[in-house]
Amino acid sequence: MKKLTSKNYVRIYVVALLVFLGFHSFMYFIYDPYIAKPVFGDLSRMSGDKKISISRNIPRLDKDAVLLSYKKDDDNNFPIITIGDSFTRGEGQGGYYQDFLVKYTGKRVLIMNFYGFDDMVYIINSYLKDGLFEKYGVKYVILETIERQAVERFVDNFDLDKTIDLSRNVSRYKRSRSTSSVLIFDKKHYNLFKKTKKNNAVNFFDLDEELFTSKKPRTLAVFHDDIDKMNKTSIETANKLNDNVNKLADRLNEQGVKLFFFVCADKYGVYKDHVVGGDNLPENKLFEYLDSFDNKRYMYINMKEIAKAEVAKGTQNVYWPDDTHWSRATQELVVREIANQINSAE
Repeated sequence: MKKLTSKNYVRIYVVALLVFLGFHSFMYFIYDPYIAKPVFGDLSRMSGDKKISISRNIPRLDKDAVLLSYKKDDDNNFPIITIGDSFTRGEGQGGYYQDFLVKYTGKRVLIMNFYGFDDMVYIINSYLKDGLFEKYGVKYVILETIERQAVERFVDNFDLDKTIDLSRNVSRYKRSRSTSSVLIFDKKHYNLFKKTKKNNAVNFFDLDEELFTSKKPRTLAVFHDDIDKMNKTSIETANKLNDNVNKLADRLNEQGVKLFFFVCADKYGVYKDHVVGGDNLPENKLFEYLDSFDNKRYMYINMKEIAKAEVAKGTQNVYWPDDTHWSRATQELVVREIANQINSAE
């Protein structure tokens, strides 16, 4: 048997690479461009349902006042720092809610968008340890989490001693969303023989009125974790979460920084009252529990009630029909309330 030479290995590698790139290029540009295009919401991409999608073009309000990241040796002043998950990072094609913070508070805002979603508390610990809140003139930290992940992040994995390497940053004003990463992420949802491989990550419900402007205005699409992770929330876990966030607020307060704990409501809970047969469905009670605690030493709003009130009015697209995230109009409503609390605390 003829032994393979190094040139043969190179040829095999090049051919395999070309096949790989060719396959994804074909799928992306020719076979079904819809699959990986980020202009469609995450629920539409995961479910393969194009009819729940709508187009949107969201302009930035103030590119200079809202910074996406920073270099550690910068001398900039940031009265407000926002830390969180995809809602904080402006995902869902809804723009950055921080634009409205600038609009309604008049303060510069720093978006800490280059760490892992579950590193939020560790980022704050590191800032405290390194004295960076004082150095950058920080007065408020808005710590955001989606409702379904709140217990995992602030109870199960809460650690006030753990820190991370703050040098893991990116260039200022740069937001990474490469085509290749989108392709790799979504390739599991298609193959050459079937355009869309639907998965069980998305649940669909019928609504009692037209609450979206998509081709399916009475269809509610939600991420399955909205429902699957409800069992993590109880009065006991909510109590523990409140205690942990209070401890974090106390540490920040020692350096003159106020904590705003911002829970973004799961889409399912916002629309549940309008789901056909929804009275028999379960509901996450995290907001109800948090509202009942009188010992909160952090700033807080019930975002869920604000969003539900809009849905009750018949407002369409309170959340995007094809996505897990809120719409631009809802951002403004919620952030105006956050800004009111910040302005009142001045």
